[in-house]
Amino acid sequence: MKAACVVIGGLYEAKVSGRIAVVRIVSAYERTTLSGHVLTGWHAINTATRRAVDIRSAQRLRRALIPSRESDRVLILGARCRQ
Repeated sequence: MKAACVVIGGLYEAKVSGRIAVVRIVSAYERTTLSGHVLTGWHAINTATRRAVDIRSAQRLRRALIPSRESDRVLILGARCRQ
């Protein structure tokens, strides 16, 4: 997935601890290291465990999901971002 396609508040399948989990993106972050490198990423919440997850690269995000109106099921969006 491309970083430009990530939406704050969106649901995504992401690789967390070697497994695929559904996460909700909470906010974006940008910080500078002591050597001057800029690090960017997103703060997310694992919806199954309610734990905080830092997504440092868009490569960890597999695909976007949208919540269904029925229970906790989710529908799969296409791989391309919609703008």
